Amino acid sequence: MTENSTDLVDRWRGGDQDAATQLHQRYGERLVMLARKRLSNKFQGRLDPEDVVQSVFRTMFRRTQAGSFEFQKDDDFWKLMVTITLNKVRNKVRGKKRDPDRERNQFDDTLAAVMCRDPGTLDLVAFTDFLGEIQKRLSPIEQQLLTLRLEGYTQEEIAEQNEVDVRTVRRRLTSIREKVSAMAAESGDIDIV
Repeated sequence: MTENSTDLVDRWRGGDQDAATQLHQRYGERLVMLARKRLSNKFQGRLDPEDVVQSVFRTMFRRTQAGSFEFQKDDDFWKLMVTITLNKVRNKVRGKKRDPDRERNQFDDTLAAVMCRDPGTLDLVAFTDFLGEIQKRLSPIEQQLLTLRLEGYTQEEIAEQNEVDVRTVRRRLTSIREKVSAMAAESGDIDIV
């Protein structure tokens, strides 16, 4: 008899990594097919359904560990995974529609500079999810400033490019730092240096 999903989640919470593997084996391929079906041909080359599903599992494990999700019935787990998958596809497509000429997320090139250690796959997924959440909470001008800063531009160079005073750039970067720190504190996942 096949063990139900809620029992597997409970085993995983107890430290059994094999339970996580079983959950992925049970649902991973179906979620990849769902993500692939929801991605139009226009986005298939830029968004990998398997990457979406990896992000789905990372989000589910992180938030379940934090106590955000409780499963009463066996099908609750599947419903949650479908919902997370559809939301991630929708959010990723929206991001690509805003700037369809861009082949990669604007922060992909800066990941190595921001991460001071050799990250594992889960670290990169968590960091990418975190940056996506940051983007949602920032205005377009704040997104631009953050991107320039992560790319190594000085405050003076950013001020010159945006035709504003350096104090304005400092004030906006401080505001961004505060938002990022608050988000990091909320999630408890990312350490902000």
